[in-house]
Amino acid sequence: MSHDPSRDRAARLHRSAPTEGAAPIATVALVLLLVGCRGTGTSPSPSPPPSAQEAAAAKSALPDAAAAGPGLVNLLYFTPAKVAVSSKVANPKDFPEHLVDGKAATAWNGKTGDLVGGFVAFRVPKDAHVDHLRLSAGFDATSKAGEDLFLANHRVTQVRVERDGQLVKSFPLDPAVRAPQVLRIDGPGGDYRIVVEKVVGGTKAAWKELALSELAVLGSPGKERHEHAILPLVVVGDLSTAPPPKLGVDTGSLAEGPYASVDAFCKAHTKAIAPRFLAGKDDYPAFIEPPYCEKRGPLGGSLGEPFLEGTFVQVVEYDQVEIRVALRTKAGVFVTKVVVGIEELRNPGCAGHVSASPGKVELVPTALGPALEIEHVRERYENPFPRVLPNGDLEPTPGSFTREKTASLCRVDGAGAVRCAGTLVASGRVTFDSYVENPAAPFTMMKGRKVHPSGEISYE
Repeated sequence: MSHDPSRDRAARLHRSAPTEGAAPIATVALVLLLVGCRGTGTSPSPSPPPSAQEAAAAKSALPDAAAAGPGLVNLLYFTPAKVAVSSKVANPKDFPEHLVDGKAATAWNGKTGDLVGGFVAFRVPKDAHVDHLRLSAGFDATSKAGEDLFLANHRVTQVRVERDGQLVKSFPLDPAVRAPQVLRIDGPGGDYRIVVEKVVGGTKAAWKELALSELAVLGSPGKERHEHAILPLVVVGDLSTAPPPKLGVDTGSLAEGPYASVDAFCKAHTKAIAPRFLAGKDDYPAFIEPPYCEKRGPLGGSLGEPFLEGTFVQVVEYDQVEIRVALRTKAGVFVTKVVVGIEELRNPGCAGHVSASPGKVELVPTALGPALEIEHVRERYENPFPRVLPNGDLEPTPGSFTREKTASLCRVDGAGAVRCAGTLVASGRVTFDSYVENPAAPFTMMKGRKVHPSGEISYE
């Protein structure tokens, strides 16, 4: 593959961050966007209903592929489920989560050559009842160039289903049927594995990857049941594979300071984080090359003793890119944990995203000495995710958009070190029943800064 998506991402990150000579912080837009399942900003949505001809063809090819049945739900959405796939293609735009996102136009793609023997595994609570599975035989989509991806890719013609290591049954799949096909189970929950036993090649001889649009596990939950549909945990490996590290796990791995300069901090950070990137070079979103830390534009706002300079620093952690605030005092440079910009690197966006932006900067005189107040806003958008109706159809579930404003107060302690503490001073939240392109959440909780005679500052 000649195109390197990691270079595109890196270039976009550099463009998104403040640069030298940038406008004051209040006018800098630092909402860092992510790519992946969100794509152009649309949330996962129900697949369009089949036409009468398609429905008739599906029923003809598979007599028991009608309605899901009364009281049945997709256990992958409505119970604490986990899904594992045998491999992942080396393509930053394809995610294992696509197998369970309710959209025929996306698909899980295994690595090249992982055909017969490739597998999908899932875990649902043991007290649940699995009525049947719905599994696509291939990739039911058309490329932007108009190519039929169902015919171009390999299609699965037979699988075997195992539960807790024991064979349940082998099932044939019709390679001419595009809709998910029914595999009748009628058994308890537990750990299941669907192993590919036979495939048929596609029109593209060079394409040697499994590409499956959808898997659904229809059944009845036991004691554990989600109120709303939730995307299951999806991993590459097997059901014992640990999930990817949580966002920001590397944040703060280095001391905040003092450093001789921002460049000195960046050199130390890059040395510490580079082995982690090298070890995960095959992970989404492909290998990200250095630099993993760079000085950005000036902080702006109101500064003064003991804060001689404020600077934005772009710090690339393994799971996210952060725009952090560095403050220089007579003791040196301190790269604080005040984060005013975020881009999540390993979030495909299937269930939402997080962003952050800076606000005002103000030096506040107090009896305890000057304090620097830095405001920043974090926004979290939870995408509506398809709900499975009793008849097996999908409909959007409620989503939400939350804004939180934090005031981080930075002071210099008796040892000359910069210490910052954040306080939530405003928040707003809205919920909606279906996808909203640009949601707004006005602040409904507001706290103001109060400087006490003792010199302490509180927010009330």
